[in-house]
Amino acid sequence: MLGSLFAYYCSIEVTQAIWDGYLQQADPFFIYFLMLIILVNTKEFILAQESDSKEEVIRFLENTPSSLNIEDIEDLFSLAQYYCSKTPASFRKDNHHLFGSTLLGIKDDDADLSQALCLAVSVSEILQANQLQGEGVRFFVVDCRPAEQYNAGHLSTAFHLDSDLMLQNPSEFAQSVKSLLEAQKQSIESGSIAGGEHLCFMGSGREEEDMYMNMVLAHFLQKNKEYVSIASGGFMALHSTWQILMWMGQKMDYGHWIASTSGSRSSINSSVDVSICNKIVTKV
Repeated sequence: MLGSLFAYYCSIEVTQAIWDGYLQQADPFFIYFLMLIILVNTKEFILAQESDSKEEVIRFLENTPSSLNIEDIEDLFSLAQYYCSKTPASFRKDNHHLFGSTLLGIKDDDADLSQALCLAVSVSEILQANQLQGEGVRFFVVDCRPAEQYNAGHLSTAFHLDSDLMLQNPSEFAQSVKSLLEAQKQSIESGSIAGGEHLCFMGSGREEEDMYMNMVLAHFLQKNKEYVSIASGGFMALHSTWQILMWMGQKMDYGHWIASTSGSRSSINSSVDVSICNKIVTKV
């Protein structure tokens, strides 16, 4: 399907309509959203075929575009554009190379997307979204670190949900989740800069400390909560990003970005690694 841009499975008329719309997008990654719509439309059927093997499901998906008519193309693109507008820009930027672009460069150690629990969002996108008004992808940030780390410093708009509670005190965790969802709803309704449809979970950025956060993520996914993502690099990335912006000469209000409820910032004011700054500056 992807290799022929639908030409192998669709009629000439339908193929030309798809290609015309796709080329007008001027975005190689848009093919991802076209394929996503096909998958969404066949989801219920696929889930109902419990006896089908993986190979049979793949063959079914491959043949699905053959049923497209010329009248379907406008709706196909409209839905694809809708899903595109609801997807964090980080996902497209980090995976743009999957569809033929080499302009952004490819890391040899890029993670396997098949192993990803949910979408990863860059800290810079989260900060930018907090400054934007109106439409666009907005994030309700959930800080899952222990209370002492959260109190030492956190994103000023973040809601605290200690992920340790999930195992240590399930009833308190359930109440915290209820409060979280209510706070998210209220922040959206009030137009707060903290409001956002996307629940974006933030850990410390240290793999060994974020194991419980992954369990919390799985909990929300199992509950079929829409728009679940994770802040790439966690709070360490947030703090480093702020320091790098300062190092590059941008005027930033520390208190606007990072709040502290413990009265001390010693634990989060460690100097940023100059090598990291140099690496980023050379890419700008």
